Amino acid sequence: MDRRYSLTVIGQRLCGTLAAGVIVVAAISCTRNPTRDKQRFFESGERYFRMNKCPEAVIQYRNALQVDPRYSEAYFRLGVCYASLERWSDAFNAWQETVQLDPSHIEAHLHLAELYLNSRDENNAEKQASIVLAQDRDNATAYQILGASLVAGGNKEDALRAFRQITKLRTQDPSAYTNSGLVEIGLGRLADAETDLRKAVDVDSSYLVGYINLANFYWLQGDLRTAEGVLREGAAHNPGSVPINVHLAENLHAQMKDDVSWAQQHLADGYVQGNSWGAWQTKDEVIKDYQNKTTKWKSGKISDLQVATYGPSTAVSRYKFTYDADFNGTHRARSVLCSDTWVNDSGTWKSAATHCSVANGK
Repeated sequence: MDRRYSLTVIGQRLCGTLAAGVIVVAAISCTRNPTRDKQRFFESGERYFRMNKCPEAVIQYRNALQVDPRYSEAYFRLGVCYASLERWSDAFNAWQETVQLDPSHIEAHLHLAELYLNSRDENNAEKQASIVLAQDRDNATAYQILGASLVAGGNKEDALRAFRQITKLRTQDPSAYTNSGLVEIGLGRLADAETDLRKAVDVDSSYLVGYINLANFYWLQGDLRTAEGVLREGAAHNPGSVPINVHLAENLHAQMKDDVSWAQQHLADGYVQGNSWGAWQTKDEVIKDYQNKTTKWKSGKISDLQVATYGPSTAVSRYKFTYDADFNGTHRARSVLCSDTWVNDSGTWKSAATHCSVANGK
C-alpha cells in the first residue's frame, strides 16, 4: 500500500454511503463447521466492502467474530470499515484487538499509529511505528509516521533521518523530499532544504504542493521573482489539471506584495472577503488596500491544504494560513483557517470569495 503524508496532513480511506433499506440478519445458527461458517461471513463482509456498503460489511465481520472471537483479520477489517464510517473510537478498539491477537499485524499497527498521530499523541504514534520497523526495516509508511511524530515532538534531527530513509526506499516519492526540506528549514540548513524541495518537483512535476512549498521557501528568503517563477512552472507542467493550489499560493503571494495587477486579473468581479472578527471587503476595497500598501507582511505560510472540485468550473480550497504582519499599524501574528471559492472564467481561475477564522479562537 502506497501512502503519502504531509507533516500536517494524513489521508484517510473513506467508504461510500449505502443504499437505504438493506437488512442483513446477524443471528448465527448452530453449525458443525465453525471454520467454514466464519469464513463465509468474512467473505460476505469483503463483498459488501468492495461494494462500498460498509454498514452491511460491519455486520458480517461481527458475525464472523461471534463464530471465532479470536479471528484477528475480522477485527482488522472491522476496524477498516469503522474508519470508513468515521467511527474512530470503534476503529481504534478493533485494531487494538487485532494487535493483541496478532502482534505481527503490520497494517493494524500502522492504522493505530495514524490514529495516535491524528489525535496528537505523538509518543504512542512513535511506538507503533517503531513496532512496525522492528519487523520490517524497509516500511516507508512507518518511517513517514515516525518522522511526523518526531517533528511534532521537536526532535528534528531524528525526524530528518526518518524522512531521508524514505527517499532511499521511494526514490520517486515527492512528499519524502518535501518533508525533508521542511525539516531542514527548521534546522536552518537552507541550502539542503532548497535542494530537497526542488527534488520533490523534479521527480514528480504534477506534485503541486511541492511547487507551493518551494515557492514559499523563496518567498521567505525575500526572492519574490523566483517564487513566482516556481508557481508558474507548476502551472505550466500541469496544463490539463485544475491548478487551484498554484493559484491559491499566487493569491497569497500577490496579497503579501500588494500586487494590484494580479488582483485585478484573478479576483472575480463580485469578489468579497471576510473574517470571523467582522471585517469584510469587496474587490475594489482590496485593490485600494494594495495600492495604499496598508499591510506590511513579514512572513506567511500555507499548510493543511485541501481542494475539492465541483464540476469543471467551480472549486473550493481550504487551508491554514500562518502569518506575521502589521495591519494599519496593528501587529498580528496568528494562524487562520480559510476557505476560498474559485470559478473558471473563460479558462482563467478567479477567486470569488474568501473567508477566514482564527484557528485558536482568539
